[in-house]
Amino acid sequence: MYKTLEEIKQIVIEMGETIDTLEMLYPTYGATADHARPHIEIHASGVCEGYNYVVVERGKEIKRNITKDLHELLYLIFYNITFNMAVDYSKNNRVKDQDFRRLMWKQQLIMLGNLDPLFAEKCQKEIDEILKRSPYNDNLDV
Repeated sequence: MYKTLEEIKQIVIEMGETIDTLEMLYPTYGATADHARPHIEIHASGVCEGYNYVVVERGKEIKRNITKDLHELLYLIFYNITFNMAVDYSKNNRVKDQDFRRLMWKQQLIMLGNLDPLFAEKCQKEIDEILKRSPYNDNLDV
């Protein structure tokens, strides 16, 4: 059986406290706040059965990930949270002539690793795939 939205919310808050997550970065539960802020739905049956990680922007659904695995849902939630936190960190700690993604991803991997080492491993694999298509480009004047 699936956890309830309230149970998921409590798990997310407890985990989020370990990385000092700002409240505005948490998803909403059961309904969208729009503006690309993710929300969580649970469906017991049908095409969308399972935990749904949904992003709505300007009233249109732009992303929906469906999983029956709570761990996968938590990864989706914290991937987004840590990505946003890491972007801010990278902006505030920019290194001249270095691809900003180096610092951003390093920080994201640290946070994900603090939450769950498997989260960091999964994210590293995704980063490696991105870098195959779009390698680091240092010495940029960005």
